[in-house]
Order: sequence, then C-alpha cells, then structure tokens
Amino acid sequence: MIKAVIFDLDNTLLDFKKMKEHGVRAAVSAMIEAGLDCDEKEAYEFIFTIYHQKG
Repeated sequence: MIKAVIFDLDNTLLDFKKMKEHGVRAAVSAMIEAGLDCDEKEAYEFIFTIYHQKG
C-alpha cells in the first residue's frame, strides 16, 4: 500500500541535472563500446545541445 508520494519539483532533494549528465555520459560511452564511431565529447555536447533547444 502506498502511504506517501514525494515530489521534488525544484531539485532540492535530488540533483537531477547531475543525474542527467552522468546518464548521458554513460549512454554515450556504452554506444561507443557497442561500435558507434564518434568522439565521446562531441556526442555528449551534441546531445545537450538538442536537450537545450528542444527540452
């Protein structure tokens, strides 16, 4: 039975930005290990460019 639901709308309980950065770095690294031919730093920056433009 659910007794409570906690929302962190302003990142005071959990630093979502840091989690997102770590997640993107891990995803890019995994794609490169799986055979994607790209520069890790460029891929990371490209993903965040899209994120900042599109949300």
